[in-house]
Parts: sequence; structure tokens; C-alpha cells
Amino acid sequence: MSAADKTVSRRFTELFNSDDTSLADDVFAPDVVFHGLAPDMRGIDAAKAFVARFRSAFPDNRSTVEAQIAEGDTVATRWRARGTHQGPFGSLPATGRPVDIGGVTIERFTDGRIAEVWVVMDELGLMRQLGVVPDHQPVATA
Repeated sequence: MSAADKTVSRRFTELFNSDDTSLADDVFAPDVVFHGLAPDMRGIDAAKAFVARFRSAFPDNRSTVEAQIAEGDTVATRWRARGTHQGPFGSLPATGRPVDIGGVTIERFTDGRIAEVWVVMDELGLMRQLGVVPDHQPVATA
């Protein structure tokens, strides 16, 4: 099933390119759990709401799959997201800044749908690109 699971995993990444959250019904198990977000996100409705909030903040987002590895019921996906911050992102108002971030998801599958996801992304890089955290300054040497 690894090839089919990798296809579903790609569709998960591509959800972030669409305003049609109903596509999530074909990708996620109804009781999907996302780890790595604070707090963990549970259920397909929460996943749809998360994608909708992300799309509202970055309506021109283009997420792409850069690499995948599959074994058994698990797929690891390295992805990249690029877009412009045009709407609220949490408590941060739109900045108009472009972003380019990378991340990795590890998805566990049940019956051809994603049942569990672990998310790791470059949140510090994202916050720097949005101007929330200043870019690092070189340390002067003595």
C-alpha cells in the first residue's frame, strides 16, 4: 500500500493549495490526530478549520512535496510552502511579506486515509520572515 499512501500524502500537502476543504474527507480518517501543534489537533473538522485558517492567512500559498519515503503504514514527506502573508495568522495581522518555509510530516495510515500526523516545520524561520522575530545578528568575535 505504500504507493497509494504516498499519493494520499501528496494530496494532504496539496490541500494547502486549495480553498476546498472538503478534499480533506478523502485524505483524513474522521478521528485524525495531529501532533506537533500546540495543543494536539483532533478530528477532521479541526483539520479542515486549520487548513482554512492557513489559506486565509496565505491565500496564494503553493505547497509542494520535495521527497517521500514510505514503509508499512507510514509515509514521511518533506515539503515546502511558499506564499504571501495576506490575512491574519493567529494573532498576527497581515504583513504582506513573502514566506518560504520547509517542513516534514510523518503520517500513519489506516484504511487508506491518514489517521495520525506528526508535524515539524521551520517555525522560527517563518516568524523571522514575517518580521515577528528579528533575523539573527552575527556575533562579534573578540
